[in-house]
Amino acid sequence: MAFKKQLLPILNANKETLETTIDATGIQIWKTQELKRFLRAQDSIDSIFRSTSLTVDNLIKYLTEYSHLQQIKFRTPRIENLFLWRSVNKFAIFPALRPDGYYTHQTALYFHGLDQFLNSIYFNHEQPARPSSGVLDQSRIDNAFSKGQRLTSARTNYDDIEYWLLNGKQTGRYEVTTMKTSDNLEVQVTDLERTLVDITVRPAYAGGVHNVLMAYRQAQPNLSIQKLADTIRALKYVYPYYQSVGFYIDAAGVYDEEDSRQFLNFGPFQYDFYLDYKMINPHYSEKWKLYYPTSFISL
Repeated sequence: MAFKKQLLPILNANKETLETTIDATGIQIWKTQELKRFLRAQDSIDSIFRSTSLTVDNLIKYLTEYSHLQQIKFRTPRIENLFLWRSVNKFAIFPALRPDGYYTHQTALYFHGLDQFLNSIYFNHEQPARPSSGVLDQSRIDNAFSKGQRLTSARTNYDDIEYWLLNGKQTGRYEVTTMKTSDNLEVQVTDLERTLVDITVRPAYAGGVHNVLMAYRQAQPNLSIQKLADTIRALKYVYPYYQSVGFYIDAAGVYDEEDSRQFLNFGPFQYDFYLDYKMINPHYSEKWKLYYPTSFISL
């Protein structure tokens, strides 16, 4: 580009000043307009703007090519840009993009010590409140679960990590709590009981139903069954996910009969339900009126 030939010597001569100026802010993650406003407002840079044909877009391009600025083009699902300065904690990125959001599903399992970090990060930004989507009947349930689980298209790959931006139902950030990363960054994460409900509802965001079952097993020492039941009530799902939760409690093999009864008390169950989407030749639990994968029999 022309600006490289004409302006590169000037920019290189001022590179240390530019880097020191950005370092002094202590800001590591910038949205596009914030970064542009900051750069335009700096006296140390203004003289270059006034004496050359340099534009702020040219300057940002220079910093990404020759300094420590990195650009991420997030699909949200529209494209939104973030700029990272030097080394950034991977769990700081989504909160900069969506400050009201929180970590969820398999990433929440990781924070609760129930799963390893597997190079995918799940972050939820809630939808606006909307009315319930009609009357439930068996044919509607059968049709919905005969297909694969819908997955968000708001996925972005950066630095060998896939960032998933979910757009879950409005809950008023129900049971979202503050936790810390290994380097003491405070982040918002669903609590244990909310996490188990979320992964029951959308198992593909937790590595699948077998991983969900393992999470229920490992969660037992710290899980409040009463709070789990209260959570499924509070979230007011149209579908009877309490049948799935009860099934997992039974299948985990580490809970008491009274724990299971908490979810039988949601009955009598009106509908046959499904543990997972698009199952082939599933088995059926009479107790929970629930279809589940054949592979669960051997567990």
